[in-house]
Amino acid sequence: MEQPFKENQIKNEEDIFSFILKGNEEKPEEEEDEVYFYSKTVSNPSIITHCVAGNFRNTVNGNDELKQRELVFIKDNCLEILEYFTSSQSLESINTQPLFSMVKDIKVLTLPLKSITNHTKQQQTDSLSLSDSTIHQTQSFSQFYSYQQQSQLIQHNLKRNLEELKYFDKDFKKKDFLILTSDSGYLSVLSWSNLRKQFIFVQHFKISPPGCSFKYLGEKIQISPCNRVIGVCALKKKLSIFLVNSSGNEDSSYGGDDDPFSIISKQIEIDVIGDVYSFNFTYEKDDLYYSTRDHLFIIVVSKINNNDKSYNNYYYNNSNNNNNNNNNNNNNSFATTISTVFTKYKFNFLTHKIEKIVTPPIINSTLNYEIITLPTKLSDQFSNFNFHHYLILFSNDSNQIVFTNSNCEILKIVNVGKEQIIDDDCGGGDYDNGTYDEDGYKVLGNDQLFTGWSWYLSDSAIHLLIGNERGLIYNIDFKYSEIGAFSKEGSSGLILNGFAKRFDFKFNPIQSIINLKDDYFFVLGDLSDSGIFKFDFKSDGRHSVQMIETLENHGGIIDFDVHRQKFSTKIYSVCGGSNSIGSVKVIENSIPTTILGDNKLIGSIPTNVWCFNPYIIIGLVESTFISQVDNSGGGDEPDNLNFLTNQPTIYCCKTSNGTFVQVTPKSIILYNYRYNITCNTIRWDTNDGSVITNSCSRDNLLLISISKPNKLLSFIIQDDQGNDPNFKFIPISDIPLDYEISCISLPHFDQSEILDLDNQLFNTCCIGNYSMDIILLDFKFNKLLFSLSSSSPNVIEEELLQQRQLSAIPHSILLSILNQQPLQQQSKNDNQIKFKLLCGLRDGKLLKWDLTFNLLKSTTASCKSTIEISSNLYSKSISNSPILIVPVMNHGAIVLTNLPYYITSIKNHLTMIKISYKDDQMVSGASLFSRIPFQLSSSSLSSVSSNSQPQSLDIINGSSKLEFIFTNPDLGFSLVSIDFSKRISVRKIDSTITSNQTHSNTFINNRSKQNPNRLLFIEKYNIIVILGDSNLWVLTSASETTNNNGFYKEIYSTKDNLNIKSAHSIKYWSQKNLIIVYGTDFINQSTILFYSVQLNGSSGGDSSEDVSLILEKTKRIPYQISSVLPISNEKYMVFTTGSNLLIDYNSGRQINLEDTQNAQILTPHPIAISKFNQTTNKIFLATELNGSDIYNWTVNNNNNNNNNNNNNNNNNNNNNNNNNNNNNNNNNNNNNNNNNNNNNNNNNNNNIGENEDQEMEEQDENDTFNVIATDKSKYITDALFLSYNNNNNNNNNNNNNNNNNNNNNNNNNNNNNNNNNNNNNNKNNNNNSNLIATVDRYGNFKILNLNQKHKLLPLQQLENQQDGEIAPPAIENNFMPIILDPVVKFSIKETCMKLYELKTSLSSKNKILTCSLLGSVIIFGKLSKREYCILNNIQQILKKANNTRPLLNNDHQLYRSELSFSKNMLDGDLLFQFLFLDNEDQLAIINSITKNNNINNNNNNEYRILQKIISLIEEFDNY
Repeated sequence: MEQPFKENQIKNEEDIFSFILKGNEEKPEEEEDEVYFYSKTVSNPSIITHCVAGNFRNTVNGNDELKQRELVFIKDNCLEILEYFTSSQSLESINTQPLFSMVKDIKVLTLPLKSITNHTKQQQTDSLSLSDSTIHQTQSFSQFYSYQQQSQLIQHNLKRNLEELKYFDKDFKKKDFLILTSDSGYLSVLSWSNLRKQFIFVQHFKISPPGCSFKYLGEKIQISPCNRVIGVCALKKKLSIFLVNSSGNEDSSYGGDDDPFSIISKQIEIDVIGDVYSFNFTYEKDDLYYSTRDHLFIIVVSKINNNDKSYNNYYYNNSNNNNNNNNNNNNNSFATTISTVFTKYKFNFLTHKIEKIVTPPIINSTLNYEIITLPTKLSDQFSNFNFHHYLILFSNDSNQIVFTNSNCEILKIVNVGKEQIIDDDCGGGDYDNGTYDEDGYKVLGNDQLFTGWSWYLSDSAIHLLIGNERGLIYNIDFKYSEIGAFSKEGSSGLILNGFAKRFDFKFNPIQSIINLKDDYFFVLGDLSDSGIFKFDFKSDGRHSVQMIETLENHGGIIDFDVHRQKFSTKIYSVCGGSNSIGSVKVIENSIPTTILGDNKLIGSIPTNVWCFNPYIIIGLVESTFISQVDNSGGGDEPDNLNFLTNQPTIYCCKTSNGTFVQVTPKSIILYNYRYNITCNTIRWDTNDGSVITNSCSRDNLLLISISKPNKLLSFIIQDDQGNDPNFKFIPISDIPLDYEISCISLPHFDQSEILDLDNQLFNTCCIGNYSMDIILLDFKFNKLLFSLSSSSPNVIEEELLQQRQLSAIPHSILLSILNQQPLQQQSKNDNQIKFKLLCGLRDGKLLKWDLTFNLLKSTTASCKSTIEISSNLYSKSISNSPILIVPVMNHGAIVLTNLPYYITSIKNHLTMIKISYKDDQMVSGASLFSRIPFQLSSSSLSSVSSNSQPQSLDIINGSSKLEFIFTNPDLGFSLVSIDFSKRISVRKIDSTITSNQTHSNTFINNRSKQNPNRLLFIEKYNIIVILGDSNLWVLTSASETTNNNGFYKEIYSTKDNLNIKSAHSIKYWSQKNLIIVYGTDFINQSTILFYSVQLNGSSGGDSSEDVSLILEKTKRIPYQISSVLPISNEKYMVFTTGSNLLIDYNSGRQINLEDTQNAQILTPHPIAISKFNQTTNKIFLATELNGSDIYNWTVNNNNNNNNNNNNNNNNNNNNNNNNNNNNNNNNNNNNNNNNNNNNNNNNNNNNIGENEDQEMEEQDENDTFNVIATDKSKYITDALFLSYNNNNNNNNNNNNNNNNNNNNNNNNNNNNNNNNNNNNNNKNNNNNSNLIATVDRYGNFKILNLNQKHKLLPLQQLENQQDGEIAPPAIENNFMPIILDPVVKFSIKETCMKLYELKTSLSSKNKILTCSLLGSVIIFGKLSKREYCILNNIQQILKKANNTRPLLNNDHQLYRSELSFSKNMLDGDLLFQFLFLDNEDQLAIINSITKNNNINNNNNNEYRILQKIISLIEEFDNY
């Protein structure tokens, strides 16, 4: 019985959750079949479904030169914002947020200025106010929206104003907004918050019920060029417009109110003829600035059935208006069932009335048209020309572009079906086919699908770039001269014809094109790689395209395998959605790096490195190495720094005035070449016997620690660029210490943000000592500010003193803001700055505290302490080696130990991620290498990658792409480029495959065009086996000596084609060391190939490069194979479209499991998914439409029990319970005595082979397959038997087995012991040994538990079956199989093709990994009931909190449910947001939970509970 807790006291870490749940927790034994899990997306999707550009973080109306161009990607269910850097033409991720919604469309809104709305507002003031009856006439609200709901929405926003205005930037209305529609049923307005560093919702406007039906509003959004109207349509006869308020704070146009969050004021619906295909806005010709007229036009293209009455009325009203303008319509409108209708509406801003205007039909009624508006050309030449009076109609059916205006006059027709290549050299390949007309133009036909477009304004024309799904981009010129002619009177009858020009550049399939700036465009790939390209529009028409940067897409993951290493996990994946052909990529949860150069230091071991352009100073064990980069920019830096190269350098720095400082154990060298040669060097030496142990600096301030005696010295470097005597080294303080310093650091921050140079922050240093203490010291006044081991005034409760006892000596220390908000924005109180104190210990543990500095002057030694230390200590063991912390500007810090890591603070949460470096090599030292573009000197850096060209850095502009020098004790030093904005490393490994000498180039070229279909990673040989369209090849990691980036190379491939046409698949039969390849050939028959893995032994070792495959057997099957399943050492099952077979590998004998009397597989074929649990002899079989069945395989042949893993019989509570009813005594002896089993195995082995065929036949006939459970879920893509076991039970098993071995003569006692042991297994492992995880094509994840306590249905229920009901499964012993009800249900909303179990030494910590077709990596982990209850309470709070609720206001429970509500699964993506809340908000949630359980918390318990919860949630992201 549990001992009661003392009031407000937690005894140990294990009691924390029990402490919270005391008095309210149910006993876990009450529901033995219940299990609890969490789901966490550890890598977001890579496939971009929507993309827009805007100025979201900076005001729109500012200086155009200072504007930052940002892109927003929608990746299925998450939103990512990226910044575009013009100097380096690169994109860097700023933030990613989960949406918990499926986005339908997204657009960018800039609020209209008062100059646009003043004219209309004045007219509206003078006009009569609308009556209620007029509102009802002009505003037809749907059944899902009412005026009352709108009023409630406004009241809700007013309430938000008081609570949440602090999170909004003061100028948020002057920045671009995101307008989104989603399956939440809301039209959402989002704004970027520089305070929260994320998008936050401004307004949600209810437009439809939740869901993705096409008949609901939200499928398409258009925003008028004047930004006053938002149009939203469905695909089913629905179109609504929403009125937008202006950006002025005092302006509340169109029925607005004083609510600052009211962006949208009204909704007005339009009755559309037919189903909306596209729509857009246009204006009168003379409405130049959208203020001279009180209306705009809405052009709608819709589809309608010819037999529809509304279509007949429309056609009758327009039939008399047919004229020669319809010269493009050559077909009868009634010739097809569905016709296209072109409708024009007039919307009046004053009356809000909608008027349909009769227009002549100008389009072909059988084609579909997209409507594209023209951009605005701001120049004196077109000051009296309204570009938005004109429209582009584009049809994918005819590949024609029609240039028209709001009066529906055809002005120009461009035929994209006829192309003229811009460059004379044809692109060739797949794109160089088609016929040519009499004029020499290539005729492509109408089979192209154009998917993206963008405008480019040059000096002479407007260029429309339009791309298609085949990777072609066309340029269509609209010259200003001809556009000007259109505006003249009498030009309505003028029709021009033209053609499109194709760029001679092979793009990937295109989804959209976005104009960045200065001829640079972002081309978004359609399920393929994206990139930044430079388009050169030359005056002679010979344009060119240059690729600048590629954004790789690893979506379309159809298969994967996992390589688990000591410090990392790599996912080898087959990506079918990459470019025009699939690829094999390795995915790793780490920051990617690019090696730009290497230098091997022969005979020297580097320990640390410092870089000051153009110098690289490397500290060696007993000396110093100085290298200089060849700066072709022509700097005046000297070749020699006068440093001491015969001593090891322990620290090095450079002041802002150019003084280089070297600190060695005995001396300090100062060198500034700007001074006279006789006095440009200063040397300071220690006393005899004294040694400098540590040093740190901040510009002209230098601190050193000395041992023998222990001292802390501070100096000022006076290096004003005046006359020579001003170069001085001035001591400030000499503080004796009673301890020896192990590490020292000064606060890392931007000094320019603090004006008070006398502030205590400038005089504070952080010290770690050999007494295992951390100290904050005011070195100017020798004042102790904080000590970890003593109770200073700022140290709270004495109970925390034990937590302050370090486990090892501090090795490095850092005080930094770690990428938090700028100092002036961190707090409402301008006198406070928040820091993170990091400390790396020598035992591999990393510690963190939160510190708050009060910005108060401290001019006297008796001043009051101005530092507050929080008690929420963060502690994490990351290695068993000392930890070195290297600051990275204000971004964060690089943590160096066994592996390099990057650590930063994101919204108050400390985040650490591994850095990929040379296949997980150690980094002993790192230094930021800020440089200008340079050429590497042959004397300094070598082995430069030819594929990596150095570029200039945007360090001043805040770029996250930085370059470092890394040192390694064995590899020397390397120049490394790191992109800290990325959190996942993806490398294509099949593009760098090198061929064997025995293979011809012709074969390699043919092989390179194959699509990879499946892969295996065989850890025993460290090889990757890839199955292509017609070949099999093996890869292994290249050695570091031959490949700097650790690419993979080919070591073997099949010489002949596999003769497999479709349904490719591959499996590894571990018991026989065989690779099974199967598929359907060209005559719809199937082939199974068995390859053995062989070591060639050419190098005399076990190198993976000596591995080859040997074809052992080939098996032909007359049906199409759907699955192959090995189930023992000799047997495998084959499931086809015509039969289900059990085959013996050695003899080749096969039996049809549907024909035998006892062994029956009753699951209808084809069986697509087959899984075998070797521990319990259970088989999972699933079909696409008929659900899945679970069978128990019973082997009724004692002579061959050696094939059934006798060593595990004691642990298999369900194994062979009915093995042989006629031989119970023999069966019990065989199951209960391991020694007897071994003896029987030895005897059996002597008899194997004498009558093999006869024994196989008898065994097959006696084997039975009994259905024990069934599941009705359809479209299963994979299943997995889970192996969550209780470690205590395993220990008991071992003890019982030992008892059996010691008591072989007493079989009855052993039998009783084993029976008791099995009963314990059944009781304790009830929830773990029979769990099955499944996932379907719609992303529904489920856990089935075979130990559910449902009673089997009696036979009588079968007799009462009604006519027409589906026949139940087979009857065994007068009972039906269990119809399982999943114990865990959860929708991840992504299609996943495979599940993989990540096993650990502690099986309760095993996790399930899956990868989706969108490129996500998702983890499922098991929780205890206590953990689930606590985290579920937090999840319920987060679902409602404004900062963490679904961003698009979706119903979270509905989103995570599909066919039924989610169950026993927590959303780790939602819970993970708890980590990024402010500390005050986190504690408020903890207090809320404890108060609900009537617990009076004290401060100590709060922080311990908080730390426990943070550690648990952080574990979600680890795999």
